[in-house]
Amino acid sequence: MNEYGYIHILINPSFKEDWIKLIVTENPILSESDLRQNREIPLPYVVYATIQIKDEDITCLYSEFEARTAIDYITQVETFFNISPKQALEVFYDIAFANHLKMEISIYDNDLIHVLLFDRGIQNVLEVFDEEIEYEESDFESR
Repeated sequence: MNEYGYIHILINPSFKEDWIKLIVTENPILSESDLRQNREIPLPYVVYATIQIKDEDITCLYSEFEARTAIDYITQVETFFNISPKQALEVFYDIAFANHLKMEISIYDNDLIHVLLFDRGIQNVLEVFDEEIEYEESDFESR
């Protein structure tokens, strides 16, 4: 059993800018098939950010996110939300802060990964660092 769970915030160039898809998984990295789940969508999903959180806290974080944003479902499929990725991160942060949860958020921005570490109940970011990353051509779509 994994100690951590992950919530991936996905965007799609064929969607409006304030539409996201969420995937909750035990895997820190999504496969190409995860990013191309629906053949009706012309372009693959792109991972905007990944939240790493202890397994015991992931249900609290995701359930409360759904409760706060349920009015913003795009479809009856619960994983699509009418909220910008940046606003989604703000909601996740607010929930983590209110519930004293510890989480790590990796935001993928072109060639950089911004990693934010939040400790239980501490409002300030503990650490922010950027890492240059090099992509294999096959990896490019998954970031």
